[in-house]
Amino acid sequence: MAPKHGNVSNTNTTYGSIATISCQTGYILRDSGMVTCDSNGHWNSTSQMCTIIGECCSI
Repeated sequence: MAPKHGNVSNTNTTYGSIATISCQTGYILRDSGMVTCDSNGHWNSTSQMCTIIGECCSI
C-alpha cells in the first residue's frame, strides 16, 4: 500500500484502522497523509504519490 518512495505506519486492515503515509527524504506527498480502513477491509484512498521535491508536472 505504500507509494513508491513512501512509508506506511500501519497495515492493519481492521475496520476503522487509520494509517499514516509519509515520504522518504527528498520527496513530498501528493494527496492525504491519512487513510482509513472501510468495512470491506479496503483503504478509503490509494491515490497517494511521493514526488521528488522540485519536480514539476508536464503541461
